[in-house]
Amino acid sequence: MKKNLLYVGILAGLLTNPFFSCAYAAEETSSPVYMEADKLGYDQKNALVLALGKVEIVQDTRILRADKVIYYQEQNIVRATGNVSLLDEEGNVYFANDLEITNDLKQGVIQQFRIRLKDNSLFAAREAHREDEKHFTLKKAVYSPCKLCEPKEGEDAKAPLWQIKASKVKYDEQEQKVTYNNARLEVYGVPVLWSPVFMHPTPGADRKTGILAPEYSHSTQLGTTFKLPVYYNIAPDKDATITPYLTSKSGPVLMGQYRQLTDNGSYEFDGSGTYPDRLDADGREISGRDFRGHIFAKGDSDINDKWNWGFDVNRSSDDTYLRRYKFSNDTSLTSRAFAERIEGRNYLRLQGLTFQGLRVEDNPDYEPLIAPEMQAHLETTAGFSDSKLANSKIYMDADSMILSRIKGADSRRISATLGWKLPYITDNGQIFELDTSYRSDAYSLSDVALNNGDSFSGTKNRFVPQASLSWRYPMLKRVSNANLIVEPIVMAVASKNHNNPYVINNEDSRTPEFTESNLFSANRFAGRDLIENGSRVIYGARTSLQDDQAHNASLMLGQERRLNGEQAVADMSGDNGNNSDYVGEIAVNYLPVNLSYRLKIDSENFSLPYSEIHSSYNANSFGFGADYIRLNNDIYLGTKEEIMENGWLMLSENWKWTAFGRHDLAGGRRNISAGSGLVYTDECLTIYTDLAREFTRDRDIAPGTSISVRLGLKNLN
Repeated sequence: MKKNLLYVGILAGLLTNPFFSCAYAAEETSSPVYMEADKLGYDQKNALVLALGKVEIVQDTRILRADKVIYYQEQNIVRATGNVSLLDEEGNVYFANDLEITNDLKQGVIQQFRIRLKDNSLFAAREAHREDEKHFTLKKAVYSPCKLCEPKEGEDAKAPLWQIKASKVKYDEQEQKVTYNNARLEVYGVPVLWSPVFMHPTPGADRKTGILAPEYSHSTQLGTTFKLPVYYNIAPDKDATITPYLTSKSGPVLMGQYRQLTDNGSYEFDGSGTYPDRLDADGREISGRDFRGHIFAKGDSDINDKWNWGFDVNRSSDDTYLRRYKFSNDTSLTSRAFAERIEGRNYLRLQGLTFQGLRVEDNPDYEPLIAPEMQAHLETTAGFSDSKLANSKIYMDADSMILSRIKGADSRRISATLGWKLPYITDNGQIFELDTSYRSDAYSLSDVALNNGDSFSGTKNRFVPQASLSWRYPMLKRVSNANLIVEPIVMAVASKNHNNPYVINNEDSRTPEFTESNLFSANRFAGRDLIENGSRVIYGARTSLQDDQAHNASLMLGQERRLNGEQAVADMSGDNGNNSDYVGEIAVNYLPVNLSYRLKIDSENFSLPYSEIHSSYNANSFGFGADYIRLNNDIYLGTKEEIMENGWLMLSENWKWTAFGRHDLAGGRRNISAGSGLVYTDECLTIYTDLAREFTRDRDIAPGTSISVRLGLKNLN
């Protein structure tokens, strides 16, 4: 049957046909309405329009479909019956047997109502009242974001995994909230919770105050535990989360988090506190109670386009609190406040630092306080007009520090370095760089312990001239479908000996490293208290191969040779005579495989005093990673050998299995920790379960097992 098409609104003022003109009932300022149906009719006496068969009415993004539609012009009402559906401007779809709504499709009453929201959540109700496009009220309603399983022939309809039933529901899109009266939560149709009033955000809502996903756990240390985070949306720029943390063995813990954005930066504060029974060094209860808690706080803010300031505070009431209550596994905490200026390559930083060691051997009386510390770097062009020297730079580094302790050595330092750097590239691509510098340090020291048992207090100066010249020649060749790059590197460094007087206490370079990452550095120490000695030559090569699919492999290997025979400070983790160990790295990235191997090779017997392997494999349904490290008689860290593994496996579309382990392979070959977990995820539910075992003891933290469960219901938390 041929369909008729009404262009209501746009044509209303142009067409004289009474059917079109009377069908236009909206105000002239309204958007046009389009109607399409198999049969159309007009009753002029009763002022109504009748549409039958595959009726579709469109206004803006709202679409109404039904088997039969009657428009009552005088009442300004549209009534639709039979397979009624309404798509609103928010993307929600309403279904009903009978619908009565205003002609702009915004207000009305719907019988046997269902709505499929834009995130596929479903409401159903005996009756619905739509006040406008942002509000509707449901009576005798049920809500669920879960998929509904179609029953087999002869079977009753199956309840979804979970649903909420209520006598009355108010859906407020403007306030982005859904409010239930007399609500009960059902799992597979079985009631499990009831509340006189319940509320949750609408799908896709902005942040809203409410309860987040709870967490249940049980551990050897704390017994049965339960966390129930409550989120507070204070304002668009700030929020807070308060979490009661209940434990059966150690009493309640209160956790809190506050976050705030400003026009110039952000702040975040995390903390916790509890007042449990006192424990001795072996974790046994003794008389009395002690406060235990922690604070983590950080923030930064721009003062202007060059200056900013910030802080990062990390403190715990005692050594084992963070690990016992599962907040952190850190063995030391650093806090600092700073202000810095950055302009191009120039910067200035002022800061103060404190430290808190959490290991059993750490003594707070010997922990340093650094206040203040100043670091500055200034770099400018040298001003040469000659094109060969035009790219040269003059730079200056300055540093000052005041370090004090309750007990032990104090140190006050002023340091300045003035240097000139000249890069040069030849026509055939060879890269040279000359760097000359002169450094001056002045120290005021107190109570520095000497090797002979005495102590030193006084002043000490040092002056260190240094020059280095490096050469690199990267060469590129196309090999089949890949690019091959080979780059030999040579660097010569000239400096004097005896750069480290024994009275200068080493505060900032306690564990120096000699690896491929700092092989071509004129000074490899992280801080300024230690300086490399003497003259030396460093040589090595880098090579890489990358194909057109971005798969790549690389190799780097190099060595240092000292020219004046003086040992580098503290043996630089493996130097042997005048020749250092060979250091290098082999890396392969061939998705889904990633592999890297860092190593040292003894230059005399070719043994491997240091090996570090990182590996991972990640496919669509399976992943695995392993990290291995081995140190053999390291001068700072001793002998160490550990392996850490992790993996995951998709058991099905909804189930994921995870596992991890950490093992000490040196000496007694003992386990450190291990665990496994299951994650279930579907369209309306997420369940996290974890089982973990700790095998080591640290004072009141004994070996133990823990299991935890977290539940997330879509749109509810």
